[in-house]
Amino acid sequence: MGVDLSTFLAVYGSVFDGNLYSWSIGGPDDRVSIPLNLLGEPQGISGSHNKYEGDASPTRGDLYVYGNDYDLVLSRFQRLYDAGKAKNEYDLQLLTDLRHVSFQESLNTNPYFFNAPFAGVIAQPAAWSFIYRFMANKSEEYPSGRLDGEVLKSFFAITGEDGKFVYNRGHERIPDNWYTRNVLDDYTIPYLELDTIKMANQYPEFASIGGNTGTLQVDTHVVGDERNGL
Repeated sequence: MGVDLSTFLAVYGSVFDGNLYSWSIGGPDDRVSIPLNLLGEPQGISGSHNKYEGDASPTRGDLYVYGNDYDLVLSRFQRLYDAGKAKNEYDLQLLTDLRHVSFQESLNTNPYFFNAPFAGVIAQPAAWSFIYRFMANKSEEYPSGRLDGEVLKSFFAITGEDGKFVYNRGHERIPDNWYTRNVLDDYTIPYLELDTIKMANQYPEFASIGGNTGTLQVDTHVVGDERNGL
């Protein structure tokens, strides 16, 4: 990850979910004191819904449907795995199409689905593009990376056979024989912007700001009308 992108994400998180100079990767923590925070008790990344973390995640559930926004939902991982298992490959186009499915699912099942200016329009595409951009295994044959099912499972702490997967919380790990991005090819803010724009050009609803207002979307083909607030 480029210095510009990592710095921005760290600063944003410490401002909105921490005490301006530190923040918890879980929920509230006594070690992250309150005096310097202008937004109340620092909630950490697990309490950052609609500030840093948003709905329509690749593998996590919407907060108001599942009750939390941080535990992996096996059915969502299975759907992600199934989408690429025929070719045993998970690229950005596959993830973009699957993001569209998840976005529509949130509209249809979450009465409080919200696509926030940062958590939705900016952070949500990163949650999807990062899977390929950072998890794909780089090589001379695949300089941009190739992401297969076994690598995907390792990063998401999944073991077991297809259809009988087990989520091992806290055991996410870099796979064996895995190679990161070239040091001369950092994933920077402009790089993320290009991926974000490319996704939004294919599915314009990704760039919409707003959400459901206590009721569910009825017509899955309608996005951006008064019924869902977008």
